[in-house]
Amino acid sequence: MNIFELEQDKIIKEFVRDNKEASQKDIYEFFEYHFLHADIETEFTHKVAKNVIDISYKYYLTLSDRKRTHFLKALSKLFDVALSIKMWEYQLSRDDASWYWKNIPTYFLSLTNLTGSLENLRKEIGLVDKKHLHSKIVCVEGEAESNFIRTIYLTNKSANFDFPIYNYQGKNNLQNLVHFIKEKNRQGIKVYLSYDKDRQSDSFIDKIKKKCKVTKIFGFEDDFEKSFPAIILKYSLEKYFKKFLKEQKTFTINNIKNLLSTDQHFIISVQKSYKKTINKQKLGYILGGIMASIVLHNWDEIFNKKHKKKAFSYEIFKFLKFLIS
Repeated sequence: MNIFELEQDKIIKEFVRDNKEASQKDIYEFFEYHFLHADIETEFTHKVAKNVIDISYKYYLTLSDRKRTHFLKALSKLFDVALSIKMWEYQLSRDDASWYWKNIPTYFLSLTNLTGSLENLRKEIGLVDKKHLHSKIVCVEGEAESNFIRTIYLTNKSANFDFPIYNYQGKNNLQNLVHFIKEKNRQGIKVYLSYDKDRQSDSFIDKIKKKCKVTKIFGFEDDFEKSFPAIILKYSLEKYFKKFLKEQKTFTINNIKNLLSTDQHFIISVQKSYKKTINKQKLGYILGGIMASIVLHNWDEIFNKKHKKKAFSYEIFKFLKFLIS
C-alpha cells in the first residue's frame, strides 16, 4: 500500500468512526470531496456516485464499522475504475486514433492498469461479505457457446449472466483446462463446466473430476446447436445466410428437422447439405441475439415455473438454468 492509499484508508476510517448515522448526502459529499475528480468527467463520475450510494445505502446501514470501512474502500476503487472506463471509451473510439497512437502500437495495454483497482475492489467486498462476490466462471467447449452467452448478457444487461467465460477449445485441451480449473479452485472461484457428450466425454469428465474440483457440470446430449428448437435454428440460419453469405435463403421446419436427425454435428450437416461454410462463432452471436429476446419476454416461464410449456422444455433452456443456478 503506497502513501496515497494509506491516506485514503485513514480518511475512510475517520469518516466511519465520526459518522455513525451518516445520511446518503453525507456519504455522497464525502466521496465528492475526497475521491471524485473535480475537473474530469464530473457529470459522469458524480452520477456513478449518486447511483451506487442510492442503491447501497440501506445495505451500508446494516454493516458494522469494520465492514462499513471495507465497503467504502471498495467504492473508492469503483470510482477509479469508472473514470478509467469512461476515459478509455474515448481513447479506444476517438476518430484520430490512428494519428494519436501511431507510435504506440500496443497503446491498449494500458487498460491492464485497471487490474489493481479491480482486484482491490473484489478484495474489499470479500471482507464485507463473500456471498456478494461474483465467484463463478463458466468453462465452455467452444466459441459458439461463449459468443451465445456473451450476446445474451450484452443484449439484456442481466446481472444473472454477468460472469466470466472460459473457452477451453475442445476436449483435446484437457491438460490446459485442468491447470486453469486448479488455479480457480485455489482462488476460491466456483467452476461450472459444459461439454458435448460423445465418445470422449466419459473419460474427459472422469479425468477432470479426479484432478480438480468442478461445482456443476452440464453435458449436451449431442452438440450445442442441436439443443435448440427447430424454429430458432430456422430463423438463425436464415439470418446467417443473409448477413454473412449475402443470400436470401428460406428454410422450412422440415429442412431443419432433417438436419437435426443426422448422426453428424448440426453445423457439419448444414455445410454438407448446402455446400456452404458456416462459422460457428458467428452463428453463436445470432443464436444469442434471438435467445436474448426470448429470455427477456419469458423469464418467469423459463427459470421459475416448475411445469413449463413444451416450447421451453428443450435442452437449451436447461442449459440457461444451469448457467444462472
